[in-house]
Amino acid sequence: MKGDGPGWGNKGHHCGTSSKPAPDPPTTTPQEGLRPQAKENPGIARVPAWEFAAGGILALLPAISAVNEMTRKAFSVVGFLLILLSCFVITANQAFPGSIALFPVVGTVLVIAGGTADSPVNWLLGARPMQWIGDRSYSWYLWHWPAMILIAAATGIDSPWLGLGIGAATLVLAHYTFLKIENPVRHYRPLKVKGPSATYAFTSALLAVAALVAAGVFAVGTEKSMNADIQKWNAVREQGPPAACPTKRTTKTGQAYCVAGPENAAKTVMIVGDSHAAQWVPTLAAIAADDGFRLVIRTLDACPAAEVSVLANGSPNKACAAFHASTRSAIEDIRPTVLLTANSDSYLGQITSAAGKVPTADEQAALWSAGMTSVIQSARQVGAEPASIEDTPRPIGDAAICVTRPGGSEDECTPSVEKAEADVAVLKDTERALKIEHVLSFDDDLCDKSTCKISDGGTPVFSDQSHISQAWAATQKGTIRALVREALSATSS
Repeated sequence: MKGDGPGWGNKGHHCGTSSKPAPDPPTTTPQEGLRPQAKENPGIARVPAWEFAAGGILALLPAISAVNEMTRKAFSVVGFLLILLSCFVITANQAFPGSIALFPVVGTVLVIAGGTADSPVNWLLGARPMQWIGDRSYSWYLWHWPAMILIAAATGIDSPWLGLGIGAATLVLAHYTFLKIENPVRHYRPLKVKGPSATYAFTSALLAVAALVAAGVFAVGTEKSMNADIQKWNAVREQGPPAACPTKRTTKTGQAYCVAGPENAAKTVMIVGDSHAAQWVPTLAAIAADDGFRLVIRTLDACPAAEVSVLANGSPNKACAAFHASTRSAIEDIRPTVLLTANSDSYLGQITSAAGKVPTADEQAALWSAGMTSVIQSARQVGAEPASIEDTPRPIGDAAICVTRPGGSEDECTPSVEKAEADVAVLKDTERALKIEHVLSFDDDLCDKSTCKISDGGTPVFSDQSHISQAWAATQKGTIRALVREALSATSS
């Protein structure tokens, strides 16, 4: 599915330069190196209780009705502007709900607080078409989200036009359910209660039933979470991005980089790439300490080692272009013994031409080939031996969420070879055609003729929809060491 992306999503970060994937952009500066972004709490943070509470608190404030007309006009206008602003400040990079939800929530509270003040906002919201949509808005809200999620998951299409089409179709459903279900139930005479006491009693009964249902769901979830396999996957879900910048340094020409292992070592291995390179850094750092070589790290989230122009959120990723230029300078300054590249191979559809347009798949593959060739040439010009860690196959969506959801299991979440390779096959084949001598591929280890594993010897392979878990990366230490030693020995022969 497109958009699984080369970046860490809400876990974005980078090391070695400034600036989602291209989909996810980075969230650190070169001097900061690699650090995890603040993680969304898997439980309470996703429950918008405080948002509902804001409306409840407003309803309980008697002083609101005493506010003068001019102030209420200001409330309406400022609130409406905050709601509009939220359309631009809230992006896919941010955990939601979270503090960023203050924009639409405070905006809505202010519009409500403005009441019926004679303002342009009330003229707009009081128009008949807006009233019609408002009557059906809750039904529309309930319909649109599951429809978008399920259809996108079933089709693998990530397109704003699909979203708009689903939105229009669910408005039709909302209109029907508003007329045939919502209104009839709301006005059903036996459900009507008279007087405050009856209202409170009826509401309390509903809350008690809801609490019992929630307790049952919680008990079932808790029982499942006690399963040893589920605990391992839960631990993976809580895993942040790897700490991939042990020490920060700058070259003589001012290029930022990170380093691990003995800094005065005779040999240097330099790893370059996106978050799919960064995921290997802790393992490589341990090998560097054991084997006595210096590890230099140059990674940028959502920016491949291949010198190609890519999109980030639909726009050219200017930070990536700067990263490529500064990486070339860093290679010249550091003159590594081995240049190790690693990146996501799911950039197809994000690679652009010099004109900034996304060309055909074949043309993108040609650009990728030229971009990788350029990196290899930069390495060879300074006497470095090129090596590469291939991208892994892909799970079905987020493997950790798939396994730990109600009814989930490793067997159910294991992809076929076709699905696992669908997003990475074209660019992976393009890289293989370059015939880099020292290449590590995990395809044979993770896949048989029909399926690709998401758990290897009881260890979860993936932490999300594309990145590997640090637990599994650690199990590959011997394999990675063999690749590095092979490349290093080639420079001595």
